[in-house]
Order: sequence, then C-alpha cells, then structure tokens
Amino acid sequence: MLHEVKFDPNNFKKCVNKLFHLWENDKNKVFVLRSEKTVKNVKEFYNNILNYLGTPMKLGESVYKGDRNHQRDGSIWTEVRNDNSYIDAYRHSQNEQPLHTDGSYISTYPSSTLMACVRNEVEGGETIFVDSVDIYNTLKNDNKILLKFLISKKIIHERSGDKKRDYVIKIINDDIFINWNYFCLSLDVNDEEKNMIDSFQDLLLHSKNIRNKTLAVRLNQGDSVLWKDNYCLHGRNSFKAKNNSDRFLWKCAIDIALF
Repeated sequence: MLHEVKFDPNNFKKCVNKLFHLWENDKNKVFVLRSEKTVKNVKEFYNNILNYLGTPMKLGESVYKGDRNHQRDGSIWTEVRNDNSYIDAYRHSQNEQPLHTDGSYISTYPSSTLMACVRNEVEGGETIFVDSVDIYNTLKNDNKILLKFLISKKIIHERSGDKKRDYVIKIINDDIFINWNYFCLSLDVNDEEKNMIDSFQDLLLHSKNIRNKTLAVRLNQGDSVLWKDNYCLHGRNSFKAKNNSDRFLWKCAIDIALF
C-alpha cells in the first residue's frame, strides 16, 4: 500500500518517473516523497514541481474566510497548520483527526491529495492511512448488515456549496473505492440511516482490526505524502506543540500523471 521515493530537489524529474511507474499499480495507494537535501522554501519548491506531477485543482480553503461552508478561496493550496486561534478546525487544532476522504463532497475531486511539510517539530501528529480493502474485510467479518447498507445506499456529503451523492463503499471489478467524511454528511437522513452512519464511524474509531491495519507517516521539512483519495481513508494522530506553526503543511488536490 505504501511506498517511499527519495528525491534530489535539483533533479526531481527522476523521482517523478519512479512515482508514475508505482502509481500505475492499483494496489499502491500512499506515496511518501523524501527529500535527500534541505528544501528551504517548501511552498515555492512544490509550486515549481506540481506541473511535473500532474494537474492541480483550485480547491484551496482558508479558515480566515470564516464559516466552514464558505471557505473556498480560489487557490491551489490549503494551509494545515496548528493555530490556537482556531482549535475547533481540524486543520488548525492539535486533536486527533478521524479517518475520512478529502473528496467526499466534491464530485469532480481529482485522483490524489498531496501534503508538503514546511515544519514538523511536534510530538505525534503523524498522518494515518487505512486501505479500503482492509475496511471492507473488517466489515465483512464484523458487521455484514452494515456492509450491505454501505454498498447499497447512496449517501449525501455536502460542504462549501458542493454536494455529492455516492455509495460509501463501491466495488468495481477488483477495486474497492471509499467515500466518507462523517462531519460533511448531509443532515437530511432518516433514523435508520443515521444509526448506520454512526455505527460506521464508531467502527472506524474503535475497531482493533482497523487500528492494527493503520499506517502512520511522519514527514520532515521538504518531504511530502500523496495518496489515492478514494482508495483509502486518512486522518491524523493527535500531537503536542509548544508554539503555533510547529506542525505546518501545505495541502492541494491534484490529478497525478494527468496533463
């Protein structure tokens, strides 16, 4: 599921060729790009190399715009940075972030999310991933009724003026796709649907099997992680920071190898 690719900032093209080769295999879902040398201006560096990777989309959001339903700012990048002024926003808090997909409410969301690390001087805060296959198998073994609901009932996610109606789990040929964010689910559900939705979130939070299948990725300055958004769920471990911006990443949505 997870692959690490080392790169020289002065010869990033070599890294891209290896990444594209790995990307073609549907079983490879999470990719960590490790810099062999210090990258001083991380955002500028990744701005310059994005076009080697694919086509980024202008889905950036900013907490400074206020209401969480109106944070789209027309940029490529979203700031993920601990800031005690916004502790009720996962992007800026030190809290554990539950498993989810970024494109849950965006019907045109691209193939991948990328996060590039500017600073990471905290205890904890690893980005975590769980393969959709492991989630499917856990449901198959532990709660077949819930699994049947998730593959047969389309659920609405909505936020920031976007709305997407899709199955939480979708099986196409040998691929298992997932679309989920508990905090972006539509409130327009009946009691039965609400119970099923809560049961799935509870399983993701407390299942020992899910915990055992979880992969944790820690980034250093200049490193990045990208993942196939609808092939896995991701979240974040809680962390302790002394100062604002001790954990600072830039996030963008991008279609890998699509130009």
